[in-house]
Amino acid sequence: MEGGRILIIDDDDQVLKIFERVLADHGHQIKAVKDGREALQLIQRNEYDLILTDLVMKGVDGLEIIEATKKHSPQTVVILITGYGSCDVAIKAMRKGAIDILIKPCSEDELILRIEKALERQRIGKKARESEIYQKMYETLGAVAHEINNPLTTLIGNTQLLSETLEKGHTGSQYIEQINSSAEHISKIIEKMRKIRGIVTKQYTRDSRIIDLQKVETDLKAPEDGTILIIDDEENITLSISRFLKLNNYNVDTAHSGIEALEKIKYKNYSVIILDICMPEMDGYEVLKEINNYYTGNQIRIPATIIMTGFDVEEILDKCKEAGAYTAIHKPFKFKEFMSLISEAEEYVRD
Repeated sequence: MEGGRILIIDDDDQVLKIFERVLADHGHQIKAVKDGREALQLIQRNEYDLILTDLVMKGVDGLEIIEATKKHSPQTVVILITGYGSCDVAIKAMRKGAIDILIKPCSEDELILRIEKALERQRIGKKARESEIYQKMYETLGAVAHEINNPLTTLIGNTQLLSETLEKGHTGSQYIEQINSSAEHISKIIEKMRKIRGIVTKQYTRDSRIIDLQKVETDLKAPEDGTILIIDDEENITLSISRFLKLNNYNVDTAHSGIEALEKIKYKNYSVIILDICMPEMDGYEVLKEINNYYTGNQIRIPATIIMTGFDVEEILDKCKEAGAYTAIHKPFKFKEFMSLISEAEEYVRD
């Protein structure tokens, strides 16, 4: 895993040195300070991926560090270090924005594991935010194209009508031809804007860059036919569905948590995803949003997601579709019905 930029804050010299050495040995860029006030200044001036802060310190405590971090840099994840395993402390820290609580003393293995999990969550969140920005931009470009195309259609239509009413050789014909040519050029630019799926920029002025419409990516990468990812925290369910699909010649992978699923999608463009709605850590809606954001941000066609639920399908179907799912199926289900949904989902993705 790529190293992160980490700020460590602890007024205990020995703890500070141990954490600094261990994390630096694992490839992270470390800044270690003893004083909370100094930490606040660093947080204002720098961007960190993760902050590891002690709870009890003179002057500025760990809860104030969390609050200041989330105000200045919401994307930075914070782990609180404490020698007090109090539930009240944990609740206060989580409410202020901490992602985890680390109880002292802890082993080096536990420290590294917690840091890596927190950094992975930070990277997933960053990627999701970028994808969401791109998605909004694509939607805005589509709306702009629509608004320009309406008057442009009127302009082109009227110039063609005007051209037909003029006598042959009329001096106005050349001006109409120029207007028509320019309008059609605008129309082609608008069409490229509407189809943008990937972004290539070019220098526009000395201080700015713009999208290069001559180099935009307009085609989404196709999913791999017959590839299915099953996501469910119940291993018996993933095992039985996986066996059945493999008997029907599908290429099947399984994941037992949202975090594991988000790692799997980095290495394969699935055509169909089968997703349980109720899971610990990340529920199905959260996982679906992250998956769709990842595929959108990487210009890959979004897979057809089939939500599995023990609830009434009719009650949650609208919410599932709003979240980006293809459809939902009630558990337990008959495999004949299930295979029919898989076929329909594959056809949907191909279209």
